[in-house]
Amino acid sequence: MHDKDRIRFLHMIEAAEDVRQFIEGRQRSELDSNRMLLFALVRAIEIIGEAFWSRSSSFVTRS
Repeated sequence: MHDKDRIRFLHMIEAAEDVRQFIEGRQRSELDSNRMLLFALVRAIEIIGEAFWSRSSSFVTRS
């Protein structure tokens, strides 16, 4: 695994962990009333997607 892929993978893990922490103990209805929570979740998901799509082709072929 290339160093950049490793870093991207770590970003994905960190963002997923952030999502888990953000939603812990919350209800789905809070997304309708708490825009900060909604934006934090969307941003974390964007980070995961950006890291996923930025991975190298060698990472893809090894998986």
